[in-house]
Amino acid sequence: MDSVTGFILKTTPYGESDLIVHLLSPERGKLSVLSRGARKSKKHSCLIEPFDKGTFSLKTSKASYLRIEHFNPQKSFRQIRESLDRVALASLVCEICDRLTLEESEDEASIVYDSLLECLNKIEKEHELKELLRASFDFISFLLALSGYLDTTEPVKASMHSFRRLIRRVESVTEYKLRTAPALEVVLSKLQKEHTTNSRS
Repeated sequence: MDSVTGFILKTTPYGESDLIVHLLSPERGKLSVLSRGARKSKKHSCLIEPFDKGTFSLKTSKASYLRIEHFNPQKSFRQIRESLDRVALASLVCEICDRLTLEESEDEASIVYDSLLECLNKIEKEHELKELLRASFDFISFLLALSGYLDTTEPVKASMHSFRRLIRRVESVTEYKLRTAPALEVVLSKLQKEHTTNSRS
């Protein structure tokens, strides 16, 4: 049985009662593992949620897939869960991390893991909406550059226009329409309204 430190990027229903849990680990990169009965057992399912960080005890099944035997949670980013704006941005960076990170690739795994947690800590603790967006923008830019999809010789200033262009870049290289992109638009519109109100006062 292996013990792995990891962060839950997302969960996907599997069958009638199980979950596929997509983890990001500093040692092994992105992993997709099975959590049996997680959707039926209230005691178990409350421990398997996106944005949770902890230690996973994993076992290889007879069918050669990894299965969670035990999860010891260490941090749950509770303040993110209490704000729709924070949830929207945290979900966005996690979805992009999931899309741009290769399965079980140990290359750069530690730096991606540390950078994601740093981004989420800022999303959780910063008070101004523009700072939450800046933290998200910086992480997505970093991940695109690390993957070879963004030229960093000329740094791009964070703005609503450049953020939208960044999202289009992600969708282009992954050939996938981000499910969290509409929620980002809601946050950007809110920021625009704040700017308009402040400029009038």
